[in-house]
Amino acid sequence: MTSKILSSLLVTCVLVTTAFAQNLPSYYTEDGFQRTGRIDAVRLEERVVIINDMEFTLSESIVVHSLSNEKDSVGRLTSGKIVGYRLDSNAEIAEIWLLLNNYDRSRRGR
Repeated sequence: MTSKILSSLLVTCVLVTTAFAQNLPSYYTEDGFQRTGRIDAVRLEERVVIINDMEFTLSESIVVHSLSNEKDSVGRLTSGKIVGYRLDSNAEIAEIWLLLNNYDRSRRGR
């Protein structure tokens, strides 16, 4: 009986993991994001974004990934969006991924 329960749990975990992986495009990082959070505010004219109450500068060469485009417009960054991001050596956001609103942060990144 116990082995049947464990087998069922294992199959369920594999199916859930597979379903999660299919929710994000293949061009989204497999290694997780350096950080994740919710955008509080965006000031594009200043190249500033506030995520989880922390202010960041957007790199001059920022790459924005959306669920529909591998490279998208920085204008897609709006308050309330959940994002994963990577900082460069200057502590500027170099790459940012728009995520699903129900994104489970425990699965990828921090």
